Amino acid sequence: MLDLILACLFWKPIDFPKENKPAPIIRETYTEEDDLWAKLSQEYFEAAKYQSKNKNLEAALETAKLGLKYAPRNKRAYSNALSNVGVHHFRIAKLYKRLKSIATEIPKDSQEIGKDQAEKLYGEQLTLSELYTFHITKAREMYIKAIEINDKSPVFHSNLGNLFLQDEKIKEGVELLKSAMELSPESVKYVFEYGKACLVAKKYEEAKMYLNKSKTLFPALENRVKRLLETVPTSKK
Repeated sequence: MLDLILACLFWKPIDFPKENKPAPIIRETYTEEDDLWAKLSQEYFEAAKYQSKNKNLEAALETAKLGLKYAPRNKRAYSNALSNVGVHHFRIAKLYKRLKSIATEIPKDSQEIGKDQAEKLYGEQLTLSELYTFHITKAREMYIKAIEINDKSPVFHSNLGNLFLQDEKIKEGVELLKSAMELSPESVKYVFEYGKACLVAKKYEEAKMYLNKSKTLFPALENRVKRLLETVPTSKK
């Protein structure tokens, strides 16, 4: 069905290059030919976004990979495409982590679902761990490649920083989220994210400073900031 939808989107004659995908070299410059590849690539990413919203995460990832395949080989477009695929890997990784967490809480001798079923579920935890590791690793690789191509994007630093926090690599996560904030110091998103990361890292003074700054930049965050600051140990307030 997706192939049919995408085919319909491109029924008009378009003068695509003879190659079946853009040249692999990453360029600084943007060419007229890039517009053609960008149009095709963007349609795949839009389709992937739709699939993801409908909880079809594996299909969304495969569609996003096609977006990467056809992305123009200039620095900006290709780094964005890499990051986009990384986002889909990361979403799947978080899902498998949640599933493993739930499975872990079920006793091996559970009477509620039956002992045999409980033991089977317990055994599946290893598979869930492997799937989590696979997708979190792929996401990390995509984000790192994106940063290597374009190290001035706060989005890429933010994505990788949040991944490290999810993977319980707190120090690395905090450093990357700080880099994202420094690249865009007046962005509410990055100031808020860094403040939250400081809470996780138990850097309470910095957490208070940047969470309050995010509230100043965007007053609608007041209640969220208040709830977060309530988690600071009393002795540290």
